[in-house]
Amino acid sequence: MEWEWQIYRARRLRSGLDIRVLLSDSVQSAPTADVVLRLVATRRKQDAKRYVRCNPWRSIGIAAGAGFLLGALSAR
Repeated sequence: MEWEWQIYRARRLRSGLDIRVLLSDSVQSAPTADVVLRLVATRRKQDAKRYVRCNPWRSIGIAAGAGFLLGALSAR
């Protein structure tokens, strides 16, 4: 159902018939997008914590390598 609406909206915008469709969709979907972004960010944070807890030495190596690389680049 959602993809049908997206196709309809794209056709209307491409033909230049109604720019209001884009603006109204943006205003209506803004709160929903905020909630989705928060959920995605929370999920990625949890995944990162889980990875660090399961692979502590690898995480330390990655952090040390990134620190070395940034130090080498900033020294130039």
